[in-house]
Amino acid sequence: MTYVGQPFSPRRVKVRPPSLPEDVIARPRLLARLNRMAALSLIVAPAGYGKTTLVGTWLAQTDIPHAWLSLDDNDNDPVLFLAGMTAALATIFPGFGGDIRAALNSPHSSTFADLAVVLINRLNELADDFILVIDDYHVLHEPAVHQLLVDLVTYP
Repeated sequence: MTYVGQPFSPRRVKVRPPSLPEDVIARPRLLARLNRMAALSLIVAPAGYGKTTLVGTWLAQTDIPHAWLSLDDNDNDPVLFLAGMTAALATIFPGFGGDIRAALNSPHSSTFADLAVVLINRLNELADDFILVIDDYHVLHEPAVHQLLVDLVTYP
């Protein structure tokens, strides 16, 4: 896939955790499990079970820098997904992915595969631990996006 000169700017709401309700139910056992997470952790439950609220509550209690990306059907476009991911990471690492966003907005063509490699390389340059939450992953069905995430986990 090659993309040429489209302006990409993910909505700010996509890169912020949702506001927590005032009446959040305490879930100490689940919060303790999140504190023991592995390099990749999946939280799976039916809609309405409080996954997003649980993770938002946990992030509010941790000192580890964290980024958030809420997905929707539009993120099946690999370029929009890549733009959203770089924008989310830039919330904790200012300037992160500037070269990727510049390439996405350039009149010159770049392949998604090339930009995915740049993303992986930029992530490998980061010295600090961080948490990246990708909310509503279940909406994705685009193989190129799935492959990018497989590559991110394969080459952490």
